[in-house]
Amino acid sequence: YSVPKSSSAFLLFVNDRLVECSSIRRAVEGIYADTLPKGGKCFVYLSLEVPGSHVDVNVHPTKREVALLHEDKLCAALSGAVRETVSG
Repeated sequence: YSVPKSSSAFLLFVNDRLVECSSIRRAVEGIYADTLPKGGKCFVYLSLEVPGSHVDVNVHPTKREVALLHEDKLCAALSGAVRETVSG
């Protein structure tokens, strides 16, 4: 896995599968943007276990991008947990 120098590294696994979820990425990176020095980049490895019925893999033909049931609540909870962890 390689990341361009201009971006943060964000690895998201849902039920042991490497996926992309733009809303979760924005929520987590938003917290880091508020705390890192200007130009700072974060490295995030996030592994979530959710019921299979809460995961929609039919967002993109490659099955790489997913949508999650109650995604807004999950993003809010993740933001709170990351903010608490990062702030010490």
